[in-house]
Amino acid sequence: MRIIHFLGVPGAGKSTVVNRLCLEHPLCTTLYIGQIVREEIQKQTPLGRELQLMLSQANVLPADAIVPLFQQEIKRHEAARTSILLVDGFPRSADQARAYLQHFGHPSLTLCLTASTEVITERLMARQQSATSRLDDTEEIIHQRIAKAWEHVQPGLDVYIENNCKVETIDSSGCFDEVYASVTGVLSKYEII
Repeated sequence: MRIIHFLGVPGAGKSTVVNRLCLEHPLCTTLYIGQIVREEIQKQTPLGRELQLMLSQANVLPADAIVPLFQQEIKRHEAARTSILLVDGFPRSADQARAYLQHFGHPSLTLCLTASTEVITERLMARQQSATSRLDDTEEIIHQRIAKAWEHVQPGLDVYIENNCKVETIDSSGCFDEVYASVTGVLSKYEII
């Protein structure tokens, strides 16, 4: 199974790209680690309660909390004979990146979607009109969220680069079709799709 990581701050376009890839390429399956964490919390399992407590105290979960969930998902996808697993938003820290390398080895590819703060802010402000809006989506809060997200994402990306993982950065500032074409171009370059 080939595992592709999609990294970037909220609003960079990760989920939108991943969703379209899955629609257009039947061999692709998505893993949203945030969704897995939310589901575990919702079940109110002992692990779910522990995750909820950790999230209330920190923005990013420690690797030892995420790796067991990720291992379960990898086993499930291996059993389902998933060909290409698109992982949205993981790893989110240097700690998580090191743990991933230790437990799973190098990902097949890591794509980091980047855009200017202005573009990200516009996108997140537009979410206020949709079901995915957050009550705190004010311009000031969004700028803080972007800065905080990069404080975690960049060190994780650096761990991958230092360990000679395949990492490609894609400017996601443009229209969606341009961004999607860039992503599929990179995936084709590495013979993934």
